[in-house]
Amino acid sequence: MTVPTTTRRSHRQAGEGGVPTFSFWLFIEALQDANNGRGMSPAELAEEGGFSHEAVARWMAGIAVPKGGYLKRAAQLLHKDPEDFYE
Repeated sequence: MTVPTTTRRSHRQAGEGGVPTFSFWLFIEALQDANNGRGMSPAELAEEGGFSHEAVARWMAGIAVPKGGYLKRAAQLLHKDPEDFYE
């Protein structure tokens, strides 16, 4: 029996009529990497980005998604392109 495999596709690769969708997992992974690897705590992200502490906590819990300008600012602070969070 063959098990189908899936691969991540970036926003730039979506093509084929598929509409890219925001990936909580890619965003949360970037938040965790920033928290663990780069020494930026959720509180620091909130302060530097001008976000509420509650908003960052909701993002990290996967309850809410940053949109528009919030996503752009968060991506900048995380050293990412907003498109990196789409599959």
